[in-house]
Amino acid sequence: MPDNRDRCRGWSGTEPECVNTSDLHSANLEQGLGEDPGPALLGGIASMDRNQLLLQQSQPAVYKEVSGVELRSYIFRPSAETVSAEARPACLFFSAGLWDQNLVSQFAPYAVYLAARGMVSLLCEYRQRALHGTSPAEAVLDARSAVRWTRIYARELGVDPNRVAAAGGSGGGHIALCSALLEGWNEAGEPLDVSAKPDLLLLFNPVVDTSRRGVGSERFRSAADAEAANPLRWIARGLPPSLILHGSADRVVPVDQVERFSARMRRKKNECRLEVFEGRGHGFFNLNVSVEDFEVSLVLLHDFLATHGFIARDVEEMPHGSWVESRSG
Repeated sequence: MPDNRDRCRGWSGTEPECVNTSDLHSANLEQGLGEDPGPALLGGIASMDRNQLLLQQSQPAVYKEVSGVELRSYIFRPSAETVSAEARPACLFFSAGLWDQNLVSQFAPYAVYLAARGMVSLLCEYRQRALHGTSPAEAVLDARSAVRWTRIYARELGVDPNRVAAAGGSGGGHIALCSALLEGWNEAGEPLDVSAKPDLLLLFNPVVDTSRRGVGSERFRSAADAEAANPLRWIARGLPPSLILHGSADRVVPVDQVERFSARMRRKKNECRLEVFEGRGHGFFNLNVSVEDFEVSLVLLHDFLATHGFIARDVEEMPHGSWVESRSG
């Protein structure tokens, strides 16, 4: 890969320190929660904002500066006990909020879980309407910038540039998906010889249709912009393998929209695994909504990452959820 580091804003010039997960272990022990930062531990932090607490264990770095706005990536890297000389797979998380307002810490429990198992996890900010007066189109550009930045600085991050996953929920799922679909969308001045297309997609109740029949078209500056960023329009062969977790009772993004998207993906010979949580609504996968559904989501996430060589398959015994139905075929 060409060295494009001087052409992309974001790095401070020094390699960020590895996140010391032993500090997290110590904090957890003080709470009497045990040593392993897995689902049972995370679910035990009941009386505090656990996501913000976990975010404090990350290493922030600015990955993009645009229109006077600095966008940060909060990096969780493996501890000394789990790291190896090999470059590690990475997962970028984009939080939910329908492109309006969101908390970058939303996926911190997932980031900690993956970092404890040898991956580099990044929680990525992106422009949102409430703070920046922007539309989802700018958020898509930011997602693609984040993927590209991760590859440009793969050496400093200890990341394998050929194993970069993008994950997100709701509107964040939309921009993660669009980072793979909209290859012509690039921020001016970025090095186009570095791909902004992720190698794997992990989507939590994602917005997959931004037409007038779908979700969120009114948040774009025009109907034409909404159609241009509509994932249903751009499904083609050769897209990354995708895992979608969705609730059958989702009233924000109806499950039939995701079923339609998944079917079209498979017709184009793309791998698209859809897991439907029966009776669950929007956001069921969050730790602060349901520890049980969070744990089952982790099992499915772990299995999919292991299937594609991103993570070892030695997951501890956790419930698999009889209420989850695979609708991938």
